[in-house]
Amino acid sequence: SGAHPSGAARPGLPMQMVRSDAALGERVTSLLNAVGAANCLSIADQLAGLPLDAGDLGVFTSLFFEKAVTDHRHSSLYAEMALRLREQFHEVQGSDGAMPFAKYLISACQSEFEERTVYLKEAQATEEQLRGRVHAEPWERMAVWRRAMDRARGSMRFMGELLVRKLLARKIVAAVVQRLVFQGEPPPECFVDAACALVRTPAVGAMLDAELPMKHALAPRIRDLAQVESYGQYTRYSLHKVLSFSRNGWQGQAPPAPADQRLQSSRFSSLLEADAPHGAVTFVVAGEEVLADRFLLAARSEYFDTMLRPGLLEGNGAPVTIPGASAAAFRAVLRFVYDAGAVDPAALFADADPLEVLHLSVEFLLKDLTALCAWRLEADLDEERDVERALAIFASVHPLREQAPGVAHACVAILGHHMGELPEAAVAGLCRQPGATKDLLVALSEPMARRCRLWEELWRE
Repeated sequence: SGAHPSGAARPGLPMQMVRSDAALGERVTSLLNAVGAANCLSIADQLAGLPLDAGDLGVFTSLFFEKAVTDHRHSSLYAEMALRLREQFHEVQGSDGAMPFAKYLISACQSEFEERTVYLKEAQATEEQLRGRVHAEPWERMAVWRRAMDRARGSMRFMGELLVRKLLARKIVAAVVQRLVFQGEPPPECFVDAACALVRTPAVGAMLDAELPMKHALAPRIRDLAQVESYGQYTRYSLHKVLSFSRNGWQGQAPPAPADQRLQSSRFSSLLEADAPHGAVTFVVAGEEVLADRFLLAARSEYFDTMLRPGLLEGNGAPVTIPGASAAAFRAVLRFVYDAGAVDPAALFADADPLEVLHLSVEFLLKDLTALCAWRLEADLDEERDVERALAIFASVHPLREQAPGVAHACVAILGHHMGELPEAAVAGLCRQPGATKDLLVALSEPMARRCRLWEELWRE
């Protein structure tokens, strides 16, 4: 159904547009639930092929918008689908004869922000219910805001993707940002968090910088808000990520550039000596044989240089066993060394898990590869916000937290909002690592305690 969750008509859509239509709703929902990177445009074509009349268009748009703002990981895919659907539905008018699909979508975006019925009214209503309860726990109220902020992130991400594809006007989104982060000292945390989700969409920040007046420059304002101690851990983490985006021209955080001079070396005359490693070397990894060049590995890696020198077991020409690693991850290490660190991350991690490669990079003393793996893991965590995955990564990188502190911090930022969603089996697995469990609890406790104290102060007022 296209009805608003509260039972009222969805803002921005006439009542007749959100009439119940079970058959249409089931078909549209079934298709949207199957959306993925490989099939989003084909699903858009299937949606466009549905027998919609003018009275169905509002129902369809409401269902599409609801899915787009709640399925955070696929915001860009839904925006691509919206672009395709705008072309397909150009001739289909709404029941008022004047609102094609694109205008309904814009109206839904404006209503989502203006009315705030989806995420703010729900929070306010629950707050009012809790006011009469003497023993209402602070985390109950925090859970309300967590749901509100999740919804806000989804809607802002989708709006950002629509802006990039010119389905939303810059002036509309600029007005949204002004009201989110430039009104109030400090602005409500849910507004700031939503603005971060919007601005972290690649290219959106640059568009808004060009649209906002000079007195509302975005980067300085974000820098000031990052110092607000009352904001939660995830919000402050998001603000710092936005600052990183701004330093990179609002194009997203670029992969770290290699810094190891030996890794980037193209002059090997110093290695032309009698005992320099040379010839082929065979590595045995997970039962597979992987061939590599001794000279190149020794020239670009201190670890392999030491390993493959004559006199050591690995340097006597026998196959070298690499225990506890997959062939795909070890090949990623070799590719990184062979390419002198100037490797496409997408190609490097096409078949290899960046978490496993991270562990190998630390073992082989390849600091530049460690930094690249950490960058990729942080980007994936930010994109997916998978709570169980965040916990698994935190447990795995805990022994390497000094080499990859940003990864551990990203995991904590996500877990701090969603610990209640973890399955018991995942928590039990972490508890078998007392050190990791203790550090996670310590990392979570101070921000949570600070926010609880703030809630109690507001409650007394």
